[in-house]
Amino acid sequence: TVLHFAIRPWQRGEAIDQNRSLTYEQVQEDSIYSWLNCNPVFVLKCRYYFQEANGMHITSRINGHPLSVGKEEQVLFFEVGKQFLFLTKKQREYLFAKNVVNSLEFETWYEYILSLLSFICSCCSRKATADRRLSWADGASEQGLLDGN
Repeated sequence: TVLHFAIRPWQRGEAIDQNRSLTYEQVQEDSIYSWLNCNPVFVLKCRYYFQEANGMHITSRINGHPLSVGKEEQVLFFEVGKQFLFLTKKQREYLFAKNVVNSLEFETWYEYILSLLSFICSCCSRKATADRRLSWADGASEQGLLDGN
């Protein structure tokens, strides 16, 4: 680890890999990304060589070849910040319904600030509109426009 190197830089220790005995399928269960969906050339090959334009797989070309597909069998390229695309529709609906947010992400605070500014602006615009209506009604009543004359 970095801390070990900083404390004892000339003493060398062996790193223990705890995941060495796991299979590819076991690792894939706990991870969203893999070489299959992080390699842009491979993702393009899966999308345009192994699939038709409507998204149906061409089974004669696949022949047991691995595909970079998400949970809903669509070919997806992994991008940081777009992990939600790898969730099923039901999982995404659950997250959006529960309004699950991460307070460590910049976007969370940015959205909070924008919603607060939106609320303040809407309150100010309602007050300004109410003041204009009130001043118009006062001016109209002074001129006799509201009496029907």
